[in-house]
Amino acid sequence: GPGGAPAGPLRQVSVERFGDAESRLERRDPIFSRGTSMHTAIAAQVIGTLLKPRHWKPPPPGRMFDFSPHELVELCEHAEAVMRDEPTLLELNAPIKIFGDIHGQYPDLMRLFAEFGAPAHTGDLDLVDYLFLGDFVDRGAYQLETICLVLALKIEHPDRVFLLRGNHESPEINEKYGFRDECLERLGPMGDTVWRCFNAVFAWMPL
Repeated sequence: GPGGAPAGPLRQVSVERFGDAESRLERRDPIFSRGTSMHTAIAAQVIGTLLKPRHWKPPPPGRMFDFSPHELVELCEHAEAVMRDEPTLLELNAPIKIFGDIHGQYPDLMRLFAEFGAPAHTGDLDLVDYLFLGDFVDRGAYQLETICLVLALKIEHPDRVFLLRGNHESPEINEKYGFRDECLERLGPMGDTVWRCFNAVFAWMPL
């Protein structure tokens, strides 16, 4: 809650409980056949702009989103290509960090990353995997920041970052509970097109 330590959508797991971390780094054990990151310029730009656990500041009210609709369509295309390679049911191994419903609460996500480590090679990504349980959008004030960051992380680290589909990753739901409205307000005339592109990606997320 406000003023206290982050609580809620994270359960930290001790690496020591699951054997030697060095041997894990040698194994890596991807769940699907992808040896390298699907590095793209747009994913790297999104991560560089948004993954700032200790320094991110909310944009002023009324400000347009940091990335253009065309860039977000490109991000969605790359994310969909990655998702198509994954099975519907994931089988993951510990150690792993698990994040619950974020719902556009981007400042809370940054606080969790600052407190417990961030999914970057300067953080703990070489030691633990990251699993997000869906419900990235709706309700919160920073839904675009949230979904763009997790998709970019998935593109850059497909065998380390895993995204599940929540019930809000559905156009019937997120049209009513805020995601479409945020896309229209912060992306201008192409907001509806981008909203549809995000939902096309959601359809490929594992359950």
